[in-house]
Amino acid sequence: MDHLFQLESHKFERGRGRCPFDPSSSFTSILIGGELFTGLYSDYWGRDAALFRTMNRMAHLRTEPDSERLLKEPKFVGSYMIPDNEDHDDNKVYFFFTEKALEAETSTHAIYTRVGRVCANDMGGQRMLVNKWSTFLKTRLVCSVPGRNGIDTHFDELEDVFLLQTRDNKNPVIFGLFNTTSNIFRGYAVCVYHMASVRAAFNGPYAHKEGPEYHWALYEGKVPYPRPGSCASKVNGGLYTTTKDYPDEAVHFARSHPLMYQPIKPVHKRPILVKTDGKYNLKQIAVDRVEAEDGQYDVLFIGTDHRRGYDPEFEKCNTINHIAQGCLN
Repeated sequence: MDHLFQLESHKFERGRGRCPFDPSSSFTSILIGGELFTGLYSDYWGRDAALFRTMNRMAHLRTEPDSERLLKEPKFVGSYMIPDNEDHDDNKVYFFFTEKALEAETSTHAIYTRVGRVCANDMGGQRMLVNKWSTFLKTRLVCSVPGRNGIDTHFDELEDVFLLQTRDNKNPVIFGLFNTTSNIFRGYAVCVYHMASVRAAFNGPYAHKEGPEYHWALYEGKVPYPRPGSCASKVNGGLYTTTKDYPDEAVHFARSHPLMYQPIKPVHKRPILVKTDGKYNLKQIAVDRVEAEDGQYDVLFIGTDHRRGYDPEFEKCNTINHIAQGCLN
């Protein structure tokens, strides 16, 4: 039978934290087991950016308001649940967004692409971070072209993200479509990431800033147990059944160290596709994996804001994985 949607006219619920006031505002959402995870601006003026969990039996959570450490003028792009293992209590939700980067000390207006992560079963803290995420972490997603002089050309603003599912649902291939915020030229790039690189960044060291006059650096002090950002699950020792039981030290550390030190770099350390001809503004990406006589190909369909019909341009990219691109308008 086909699934039918029906309007329950007798039932009214608040939309705050579930959808933005402004339909043109950036927004992402994913529904997992009846729980709605969203990234949005929750107020009428478009100032309160937050990650929410609402709708079902679990506690309603959000990121702390007015905390630039967590989110600074973000643009939300996508969200996905990607399991780490067979323990469902260890499931994590990943948010892809761009924001103004506090650690970019050379420019106060630098934009970085981020991957944020929360535990799906996060219940917040008991004495601090009550009804707030206690497992939120984030790190930078890098897409850049290495330069001859050692200075990379960065594509820092994420336009779209697509997860290509594989036979192993724990290891999809992540495709990101980026543009550059450079004032020198306008360009786009597609970078590919493996989940092993994502997990390595979140399992690595934390970023730390001692005070306003200090630079961001690698945190070299003692990391409390359970590891901040980890889920209350059996694979993490099973000592805690809920984040509400986490020691104050671990919750406080997570609150003050949401940024990871190690960024996530793409496969082959460079994009698989770069467009700098200014012909189109690239907006969306979808990927299909197909079998051919000479091997396996990942075919990229890239949507633009051009409305004059199909462009027959087709290119091949010389990579180990034999990736081909096709652009659709």
